[in-house]
Amino acid sequence: MSTFPIASARLPNHVGSARSSIVRAGAKPSTQCPVTRFLRWWSLPKWMGFAPQPTADEFPELPLEPNSPDPQRATATRSFLEEVQGNILSTHHRGDCVGLWLFAFAHPKAHAANCAVVNAAAGRVTSAWEQYTIPREQSVRSLLFTGSGLLACGALGRADGSGSFPPDLTFWLRGGMIQRTELKAWMHDPVDSKNRPTTWEEHYTGSFDGAWLVSAPTLSDLETRLREVREWAEPLGLKHVEYEQGRVWRPGSAPVDDGAHPRKKPPAREPFGYVDGISTQHFFPLGRQNPHLLSTELDDVFLDGALNRLHRGGSFMVLRKLEQNVRAFREHQQTSGQSAADNIIGRTPDGTPLAAMGRHPNDFDFSNDESGSLCPFSAHIRRANPRKVRSESFFKQFFRFLGGTPKPEPELHLVRRGVVYGSDQDLQNPAGVTDKVGLLFMAYMSNLDTFRVLQGNWFRLSNFPVGNQPENVGDALIYGLPKTDTRPARGWITPKGGAYLYVPSLPWLRNLKPETGQP
Repeated sequence: MSTFPIASARLPNHVGSARSSIVRAGAKPSTQCPVTRFLRWWSLPKWMGFAPQPTADEFPELPLEPNSPDPQRATATRSFLEEVQGNILSTHHRGDCVGLWLFAFAHPKAHAANCAVVNAAAGRVTSAWEQYTIPREQSVRSLLFTGSGLLACGALGRADGSGSFPPDLTFWLRGGMIQRTELKAWMHDPVDSKNRPTTWEEHYTGSFDGAWLVSAPTLSDLETRLREVREWAEPLGLKHVEYEQGRVWRPGSAPVDDGAHPRKKPPAREPFGYVDGISTQHFFPLGRQNPHLLSTELDDVFLDGALNRLHRGGSFMVLRKLEQNVRAFREHQQTSGQSAADNIIGRTPDGTPLAAMGRHPNDFDFSNDESGSLCPFSAHIRRANPRKVRSESFFKQFFRFLGGTPKPEPELHLVRRGVVYGSDQDLQNPAGVTDKVGLLFMAYMSNLDTFRVLQGNWFRLSNFPVGNQPENVGDALIYGLPKTDTRPARGWITPKGGAYLYVPSLPWLRNLKPETGQP
């Protein structure tokens, strides 16, 4: 199992293709009538196939081979790796300990001064090339910005979107995940009468402008590295907001054979006890030797620079802090049986899919279970990645389009880099767990709609992935099991916060200047 093990799922036709205008918009609008802005915002021209497509730079061929015997390929790969930040193409690996220092700009209206801080910070950011070449015990650092952080640097342009970000993306970055439409329509997080999240932690309900993401070999070393970043940054005008820390949790000591390559250390697990990280994507030759790799292309993860050359190699990250109700989940295991718990996840604790077709835990596509008898349609892995679905007639497709129902096509990608948070005492003590454990979900993508559609539609709609399932209230892991006469409705996940963040390229960090002309 993998909490949010999203590996691939295509954006439904009513939202736009995986190459959406969100990240490949046409010419920057300066004076547009409201109707034109509405059509652009909803990507209607893109649905009809005649949206303008700017020329984009080509990404290197996969797998990435910086040491390729082909000099041209090696040079192109290294040049690309030197432009993008670390912790995206490769998992953290520095002892599997990862932390976030959330910060705010001390003077949010001093755009030029804040840009100067960002320019200076570029020298402390680890590139993907450095991560590839430096010893594994060394720390890796990356720098991310929320919409308010981009505004503090004058980097979102004016409200009409006439900066280097397209207007539709500017709208979502300005408001962030906490805005009403995101929480209610897409995240489905609990809100009060004033549409404020009721379960979020305070530092997520306020405004933070960005985060330093740091990986280190041990938790104590991670604390030292985070403190070093803060001590360097605060005199330059960054204020402390909060620390978040986590790591890849590997309980036990016995390695596990995953069906393709024997593991040298215990498998990663999430707090419910299921093997995690099965669907992790790989971009370098060693990791891509697995024949059951879930394919992800570079333009699924990075902006191509068609709109602005400095954005090439930039990405977006979705951050969600998700508390897992371990005690309630274990009670359900005990009262209803292990198979009932497995039906919520879609796998057994060792990672074997309920609809297995081969030995490898990713060697399946649900083609042997179109009725949902092996793996329920509400199972988490089936919601997150339907893999293969039945074909539909033209008329069914047409009426589904009119009704706004998403078509489940397995071709939309994001890259997960999440870690577990919580103390060892709570994670390893089934009887005494305080439930202050969970997942720091972090995923990279070239298009924020990727996550918004998965979270807002695929995890929630009763007629997804196929057919009309009245008893299917959505993803059973996230939204719980439906209420019955003998069982109250319950959920296993409590959202504690979240944010949309921009992960710029290194050239963007070095050359950032205010777009608005304000000082």
